[in-house]
Amino acid sequence: MNPLRYRRGQALIESVLSLPLLALGMTAILTLGYRGLVFYMTDYHLHEALVCLDDESSSTCKKNLEQQIKSVLLFSESFRVNLGKTESKGDGEVLIQFKPDSIQPNLSVRKEMKFPLGSSFL
Repeated sequence: MNPLRYRRGQALIESVLSLPLLALGMTAILTLGYRGLVFYMTDYHLHEALVCLDDESSSTCKKNLEQQIKSVLLFSESFRVNLGKTESKGDGEVLIQFKPDSIQPNLSVRKEMKFPLGSSFL
């Protein structure tokens, strides 16, 4: 018997079995990378919106934050922005709802900042 005869189909069988695992791994890496990017960019833009509250109106900062979040999201996920200011602090929250058929949970980022910002170093 010729052993090479039985090895011809082995590579095909191995690739057919390993291809779904490779696709699953790549999907997981891309999904986690996208969620990480969305989280950190949302966190950064929310921080900038809270800094904006020290000088601008709440509606202006909220509008700018919404535009920045829209530019980060690739798949037109729905999101909700809450931004408010009192005399001594500002607080904000962004809730991103991924598509209903997605297995990804919703993403929520919340921050608070004390005002006035300029006097904290004196």
